[in-house]
Amino acid sequence: PETVTDALAGDEQSSFIPEQLWDACLEELPSFAPEEVGLAGTKEPVVLGVDAGVSNDCFGIVAVTRHPHPSRHDDVAIRAIRLWEPPKGEHIDFAEPEKFIREICRLYNVVQLAYDPYQLESMMQNLTRDAVVWCEPFNQQKDRLIADSELRDLIVNRRLAHDGNRSLREHFLNAAAKLQAKEDSQIRIVKKAPHRKVDLAVATSMACNRCLYLLL
Repeated sequence: PETVTDALAGDEQSSFIPEQLWDACLEELPSFAPEEVGLAGTKEPVVLGVDAGVSNDCFGIVAVTRHPHPSRHDDVAIRAIRLWEPPKGEHIDFAEPEKFIREICRLYNVVQLAYDPYQLESMMQNLTRDAVVWCEPFNQQKDRLIADSELRDLIVNRRLAHDGNRSLREHFLNAAAKLQAKEDSQIRIVKKAPHRKVDLAVATSMACNRCLYLLL
């Protein structure tokens, strides 16, 4: 495709985002590693997006902040991702992701965790009970349509920055954009094929939406 319009053209279910538009958002971002920002972590407000499956899907966590450059505060940046994949024929043990969430919330200024309620209510009850982080269930119907559509706009307009993480790129390129009837051309992230994983893309959508909504 020679233009953005050409790249986005498609039928009722085509790629969520063409790879050249995703790759155009690649930037060198300041380190987010605890050993480099100090044991106290960074004071930047962080939103986590969490999407999980048990047997067929992955468990994905995406950390999003406003863009670190002052002139681009209205943009967002993906600062860290973590992915767990189920062992063949087995389920994901949610104890490890929960431990990771507790640790990242200790090190960083995590202001909210947005999550898909399916499969995760028990974990989020534990985190809420222990006052680890503000856990906010993310409606997977209307709110997801809005978030997924906004996410594509962010990418097309280069208002999202990422560091080129390969797993994240794979999940975005695995994603199709399903047009929703009677929803003013809003789209939903779906899998291009049943075996393809999109958990990190869905987690990114939820985290970016909340990061912008909270006016951080």
